[in-house]
Amino acid sequence: MKSSRYKPWLLGAAVFVLVTWLMRPQRGNFLRLPGRGLAPDWAFTNLDGRRFAATNYTGQIVILNFWATWCPPCLRELPELADFHRAHSAQGLTVLGASIDEPPEPALKRFLQRSSPPYPIVVADPQSRDAFGGVSQIPETWVIGRDGRVMARYLGAITRKELEQVVGPLLNPPLPKVSGSP
Repeated sequence: MKSSRYKPWLLGAAVFVLVTWLMRPQRGNFLRLPGRGLAPDWAFTNLDGRRFAATNYTGQIVILNFWATWCPPCLRELPELADFHRAHSAQGLTVLGASIDEPPEPALKRFLQRSSPPYPIVVADPQSRDAFGGVSQIPETWVIGRDGRVMARYLGAITRKELEQVVGPLLNPPLPKVSGSP
């Protein structure tokens, strides 16, 4: 019977280790997948019914971030995305936050009343998520170049520094060669 006295202690220790592991910072813990071809012809709406479509962003760089109000890593990366958007929106870059909250209305509306990012927040319905391969985990971030091509896809939380590395070269494209120059 001596061993039964230690079971609650062991269970408590295991729960503590699990919770500590789950609450650890997720910085740099993402998977970058290479871009593949053109992005889907996407369209989303916000809670007010305003439409945001790929055609509205032709010639711009779009950072499309799939997230949810109940996702701690998603909430941790929101300030990074907001800073990145503020720093580069004048250079033809837009961050779009695509919420996968189901149903979207109550949770997203409450969240936006408390803290609204400086970039558009749209609703990613199941059909739009399917167009992007099903959005396998969140946060999931897609970098779409000015030409509509997928430059990168990130699974997991991403930082502003990591975005700078992939998007920096896209912000200032090289000048076109002039005929007759080397």
